[in-house]
Amino acid sequence: MNNIQQKILDRVVESFMSADASSEINRLKLRALHMAWGNLGFMASISYLDRVKQAVEWVDGPILECGSGLSTLLMAILTHKKGIPIYALENHSGWFERMNTTMARYGFDQVTIVQAPLRDFGEYDWYSFDKSILPSNIDLVICDGPPGNIKGSRYGLVPEVHEYLSNECRILLDDANRKNEKQVLENWKFRHGYEFKTAGLFQKFAVINRPSCAKA
Repeated sequence: MNNIQQKILDRVVESFMSADASSEINRLKLRALHMAWGNLGFMASISYLDRVKQAVEWVDGPILECGSGLSTLLMAILTHKKGIPIYALENHSGWFERMNTTMARYGFDQVTIVQAPLRDFGEYDWYSFDKSILPSNIDLVICDGPPGNIKGSRYGLVPEVHEYLSNECRILLDDANRKNEKQVLENWKFRHGYEFKTAGLFQKFAVINRPSCAKA
């Protein structure tokens, strides 16, 4: 990111931080943040970011994110005043550094970017990190990683962190229109009892409930 892009992003983040309530963060503002971030081709859609915003408004407990990026920055802005902790797993070392620098630049000390390289768990590849850093009452999971083309795609999330999720936890899975992610959703449902609904137009996402709150 060059100096001009950084200044634009600084202004947009400042405008978000000065909002009196999250209700003032509308789709127009989300689009401004989307453009200022400048990672075109790898960013979540506006509709998905809007759904992330709504989900964050609902939670009081910790948030786990699989794959860091623009959604991390948005959640950091939204949770800054409340101090809700966010743990974002990142397997790419260069991106890990960029995200750490970004969080420090804006003083988002409630966010922990966790360096988590991918490793083979047998049936699937997933993040490797010390899970003892996670709290036992995660209320929201934002799943936009690991890359969908690895073994098992994003399946490893449920078997690896189920025990850390609160009874009311919800998961948002991006790219739910892709073949591999569709298979992940079916496996979570039939092998672990997780229920889901899909939303969005072209770039779909899924809202998933863990079994204990599937009827909510």
